[in-house]
Amino acid sequence: MTDLQATGEDDHLEAGAEKRWPPPQVPGKGAEAGDGTYVNEDGEGGGRPIDGSARVRHLYLHIPFCRARCAYCDFASTSLPLPEASGLAERYVEALKGECEARLPWGERGLETVYVGGGTPTHLPLPLLVRVLEQVAIRLQPGGEFTVEANPGTIDAAVLEAMSGVGVNRVSLGVQSFDPRLRSNLGRSVEQAEIDHAMGNLRQTGFENWNLDVVFGIPGARAVDIRRDLERAVEACPAHISLYDLTYTSAYTAYLAAKLGSKAAERAARPSLRRGGYFPGGAGLSSL
Repeated sequence: MTDLQATGEDDHLEAGAEKRWPPPQVPGKGAEAGDGTYVNEDGEGGGRPIDGSARVRHLYLHIPFCRARCAYCDFASTSLPLPEASGLAERYVEALKGECEARLPWGERGLETVYVGGGTPTHLPLPLLVRVLEQVAIRLQPGGEFTVEANPGTIDAAVLEAMSGVGVNRVSLGVQSFDPRLRSNLGRSVEQAEIDHAMGNLRQTGFENWNLDVVFGIPGARAVDIRRDLERAVEACPAHISLYDLTYTSAYTAYLAAKLGSKAAERAARPSLRRGGYFPGGAGLSSL
């Protein structure tokens, strides 16, 4: 993955370096700190306590439900028709709430960052989504980063205002491509109007800190298509752009073969796979 961050007054984009996690820790300085913890190389406290228990500072919560599961997706997720299956979502949210209560001390605002991903968290019925967010909001440090993943078609002004109301200050929007042909090759059922609507709602509700996901290496994508996707992403003016290279799983290559036919799928995928070091007949195309 490549991260692009808008920085400086000219709003230029630059590659962002990922912070090492967990941070390197220096044993032996904990006693000097006087609080039973190690300190990091830069002298900051808050490392792993000497007794071996983990002090959680950065939290990821997974919501595995989606409106429809995309063919390329390799995450733990499942389609959830609503409201018929809301009982399943309710049980999951209650289990997640129990995990938070068991593992995160009540009343201790020790979290520095929270990321709620999926799946599509914003596909949850709004009352359930708010219930999840409230569980971690009360444990987040003032000024901490609170991100929720969203897909076009699942956020409107009401959802964004509700998330903002419980402390969410960053949204990560999964666009992947602005080209309907390429979205179709991903097995992604998102309309352009939904993408435009989602980005418009983010601007109208005052979410200045939002991320836009773009995928490259999509079968059938030409250099001009990738350039257009990047241009559209920049024109949208998100605070952050994430570029992901597409992973060709066995399930996804089987989807391509069924959708395009084995020969057409191979022709569509070959340029992207060659750039990544895969060749027809190798492991990357064994199912085609």
